[in-house]
Amino acid sequence: MGRSRSPWTLGFVTTYQSFWVVPSLRRDVSAVAIVPVSLRPASRGAEVVVPQPSAGAPITLAIEINEPADNGQLIYDLKAADGRTIVSGRAAAPAPGAPLLLLIPSTLAGPSHYILSVHEAGPSNRTLGEYRFAVSAQ
Repeated sequence: MGRSRSPWTLGFVTTYQSFWVVPSLRRDVSAVAIVPVSLRPASRGAEVVVPQPSAGAPITLAIEINEPADNGQLIYDLKAADGRTIVSGRAAAPAPGAPLLLLIPSTLAGPSHYILSVHEAGPSNRTLGEYRFAVSAQ
């Protein structure tokens, strides 16, 4: 016959796992406040200056899309002033009047200039806006 496990052993293992093992597997689910920088389509005038984020912190951009995408999908492409692609991707078009929010990884460094292009996804590839901004020096 097998030996039965002591309730004390089971209690000890459970307590150990709840204090040491399980917390290390949990993700941080606390709220994070973000302050997006609003970008409007390029026009004559000064570029928006985005403050250099702290080390490792992303930049949040709130992009005003003036023309709706016919198929509801967008393609965005962020390039440095020298033409080097920083990030690109697809997104669902925001509801009319709502901005497209992009969380850009901490790859942007200042002082530098950047150009964000937004196109309609699909065969038309229609340009919906071009947004120029600069990241300040630390």
